[in-house]
Amino acid sequence: MIIIYQDDGSSSFIYCLLFRNLALMHVEKLQEIVCNCTRCVDHVVDRPFCKFRIYENWLPEKVTKLVVSESPPPGKKEDFLYNLGRFDRLRRFLSKIFQVPEQELLKLFRDFEIFWTMAVKCRPISKVSLRTMVKNCTHTLRLEIDITRPKLVILLGNTAKEAWKLLNLQNRDIEVRHFYHPLYIARFRRDLVEELKRVLLD
Repeated sequence: MIIIYQDDGSSSFIYCLLFRNLALMHVEKLQEIVCNCTRCVDHVVDRPFCKFRIYENWLPEKVTKLVVSESPPPGKKEDFLYNLGRFDRLRRFLSKIFQVPEQELLKLFRDFEIFWTMAVKCRPISKVSLRTMVKNCTHTLRLEIDITRPKLVILLGNTAKEAWKLLNLQNRDIEVRHFYHPLYIARFRRDLVEELKRVLLD
């Protein structure tokens, strides 16, 4: 916080203007790198992180937890966690277990200082493309971690776990947890719903 003292002896507090500008620069850098990346052009349908301006609209000012899931749903689709105008299985399942309307789910995450990202930012043509894309996308995940500096990284599913291993960040002072992907829980392990809630919000 910056304190400015007035001539009359009173003081006013200005919300970290310098750091806000710096944060904005970081957001713009992330957006630019993701939107201009050409490493997976033969495997990509579209770029939902750019289309829906995820960093600009949903990145909290402070990130306590960085949640990493797999990728936007593969194929020529429109569904996506952050596309509030279309049905999305992941968003619907999460909104049900947290008992909030789908339109409020992302705000809930932001209020809890959670940023939900994905190991692969662009929409794959198919599941087959994921392994290549995970390797090509590690630079954006690393940049997200460098910029957000989370206290905890939550890896949901094997793709997120693989991406973390590729980063080789064992020496970083970051707590890391690995858990099942929510859609796996929705299909096969409903007994883990309460644990998933604790992992994400506790």
